[in-house]
Amino acid sequence: MAFNWGEERHATFSYRDGRTVREYRHSAYVTAPAGAMLPLIFSQLPVIGSRYDYDPEAGLASIEVEKPGKAEAGKYLFRCWLNYTTERTPCTNPLEEPAEIEWSTEQRQEWLTEDAELFVPILNSAGDPFLDPPLETTRTVYRVTIKKNLAEPWPQLFTHLNAVNKEDWTVDGVVVPKRTARLLSVQIGPRQKREAEIGGIRTEVEYRPHTFVVEIDPEGQYVQVADRGLYEWKQVEGQWKRVKITDNDGTECATPQFLDGQGHRLPNPSPESVVWLSFAAYPLRDFNDIPVD
Repeated sequence: MAFNWGEERHATFSYRDGRTVREYRHSAYVTAPAGAMLPLIFSQLPVIGSRYDYDPEAGLASIEVEKPGKAEAGKYLFRCWLNYTTERTPCTNPLEEPAEIEWSTEQRQEWLTEDAELFVPILNSAGDPFLDPPLETTRTVYRVTIKKNLAEPWPQLFTHLNAVNKEDWTVDGVVVPKRTARLLSVQIGPRQKREAEIGGIRTEVEYRPHTFVVEIDPEGQYVQVADRGLYEWKQVEGQWKRVKITDNDGTECATPQFLDGQGHRLPNPSPESVVWLSFAAYPLRDFNDIPVD
């Protein structure tokens, strides 16, 4: 069998997503015995991810093989096209490919109780808060999606999912403060194989593509709930006791009432005076275990 570069070469320069992408298409010929299988033909060609001699920043992304013609008795000539690109250039070893990281945002609904410019409570013209229904606004949280090839399923899958970063975590050059990132999901694709070149030796590498989705909330990954209840703490005969909350006429309240954060009924509740209790609902884990390089 023999491999030779052809004379036909094509180059394309295009502008995509704010950057210039260079693509090349180079012909090559492989002479093989009659009846040779395609894997044998591909074994004579550069592996996916190989650098292009005329542009080292471009990597081999795909190979096309055309219908063979006869070269000589008992041998066939295969014409191949090797396609190189500078866009998301693969590596010769899929396990060494850098992580692909993308950022996005998501909107959350929240009560609006304070003017964002004047920093004063939002009230109607008579000085009362809007309670039924309360005013709502949206707040932005961030999502980072990380794609990475690993040799085996991520070993921390069952311990880190739905957990929060216990220390500052750096991803894509951004430092995420502790307790603000939560691992929402991990997707592991089916086992794949690709011919690779490791230390100058061609071999077949198996890998599993992984996708990690992390939510980042600058205000922290806590569960917040309004402090409400049917009971409150009151002094009865000199001792603090937990008693039913009643109206002015002594009737026990049938619906939960707002509390002041100390277990006492909140007088004249309003959106700005409601006490919100925060709870750490998610376990803390080391997010440095998430592959981001």
